[in-house]
Amino acid sequence: MDGATGETLWMYRFEEGERGEHAVRFNNRGVAYWTNNQGDERIFTISLGYQLIALNAKTGLPAAGFGNKGVVDLLIGLDRENIKPGIIGATSPAIVVGDTVVVGSALELGVCAKI
Repeated sequence: MDGATGETLWMYRFEEGERGEHAVRFNNRGVAYWTNNQGDERIFTISLGYQLIALNAKTGLPAAGFGNKGVVDLLIGLDRENIKPGIIGATSPAIVVGDTVVVGSALELGVCAKI
């Protein structure tokens, strides 16, 4: 959205089908912003199905060179046997610290993970 005029500049919707329908939580409280101060600006959001999405802040298109066409599957690489769609998700936005994106998690009620 253009902050001066209120005009909608772009919209983005990530369709993840059944994975999104089995989300742990059905809300997300925001987005994160990153820039390299050389013209590359990105918006990060976490999908209902626990995937990190990077969008070009100017165009709303998936960020080239980030993950798989702008998407990183946050379930890949987790070292728990019981992790699958509908078990883990996020309700808070990611945060950007320097050039690192930090993502939290929310577990399904009643799920314990062995440490």
